[in-house]
Amino acid sequence: MDEGYLPDFLGIGAVKAGTTWLHRTLYQHPEVYLPATKPVRYFDRHIAKPIETYKAIFKPGAERLRGEFSASYSALPLEVIHYIRDLMPGLKTIFLMREPKARAWSEARMEFSVIRGFGAKPISDADYCDFINSEQCRARGDYLSILQNWSSVFPRNRIFTDLFEDIKTQPNALLLRVLGFLGVSPNVDYSSYPLEKKVFEGLPVTMPERCRQLLEQMYQTSQIRVLGDFVGMDLVGKWGYA
Repeated sequence: MDEGYLPDFLGIGAVKAGTTWLHRTLYQHPEVYLPATKPVRYFDRHIAKPIETYKAIFKPGAERLRGEFSASYSALPLEVIHYIRDLMPGLKTIFLMREPKARAWSEARMEFSVIRGFGAKPISDADYCDFINSEQCRARGDYLSILQNWSSVFPRNRIFTDLFEDIKTQPNALLLRVLGFLGVSPNVDYSSYPLEKKVFEGLPVTMPERCRQLLEQMYQTSQIRVLGDFVGMDLVGKWGYA
């Protein structure tokens, strides 16, 4: 199949785990082309449109490494992942993980303040918990299933996995790992890169005790250990589940 101007890599998530930071940072790199608008969401929201409309987004980057970040792609169904492979068999993917309780709470706050447009209006504990317990929020936090699905279609060496928490503690090192994975030069001027700039920090809402207890039930040490074994990281220690 003629890949045309399709992307060379996709940032597939996770939702509320640093994809906007990484998009804005890679956007500065002279060898990388990213559309200014994020997320594109072709494969989950606009897939009924002709593929030529998607290719057109990347035509300005014809001479560069092309990519896009749509964090919702993480939970795409297998048939869509297979379709993506058929379109772009050489595709690389980037997946950042965030401690799952913190990720879920961040998504819940964004859902009400931004997506549903409530702003700073108070939200009931029950509404927060209902969202956290929703199929959407659970699927986006099920990193093991996400990675199992994508790695059943794409080779593991083309799926880059790293941690959101490193954006705060070692942003330069994280960026260099991403650049190495993508195969672009690390020898650039980083003075204009927003490496230490916070993105979409969200409203400072204290997590209700009811939500905390729900999240403690949802994400337990045994699950985190299995995920850590799958990705080859000590996530129990890194995320404080020990």
